[in-house]
Amino acid sequence: MFGVPADRLLGEVLRATRADPELMIDLTRLERLGPAEGELLSGFVQQVASLRGAGDVDRITLRVGDIEVLASASGRRPDELKAVLGTVHRTTEQGDP
Repeated sequence: MFGVPADRLLGEVLRATRADPELMIDLTRLERLGPAEGELLSGFVQQVASLRGAGDVDRITLRVGDIEVLASASGRRPDELKAVLGTVHRTTEQGDP
């Protein structure tokens, strides 16, 4: 209908109605993590950037659910991972992938 796959459109609508904040991370902070954890997170972020058509970026916005999945995969609590990555809540003025 809008040139957007239905599942993606539905996901956007559901996120908008839940009002979960999105978190922006500085990708240069991935270097603070160990090699295995850094590679895991870097791979995930590269996939997200690719899906968004963002290419090579130095920061990216992730949803709260993304952070929870990444924290679980890395063996950290979400708040601990957010602290390590230096996440900030995204505001509407910030143009970010």
